[in-house]
Amino acid sequence: MGKKSNKYRVALIGNPNCGKTSLFNSLTGMHQHVANFPGVTVD
Repeated sequence: MGKKSNKYRVALIGNPNCGKTSLFNSLTGMHQHVANFPGVTVD
């Protein structure tokens, strides 16, 4: 039998400035940068 993996791949999709990054930060405990205009999220 193969080894079971606990890796997940999730996509957050939605309109600009609808809270995707805030949700991501809340779920992962990370702190991605956000601002009040499209295309701002940076790694």
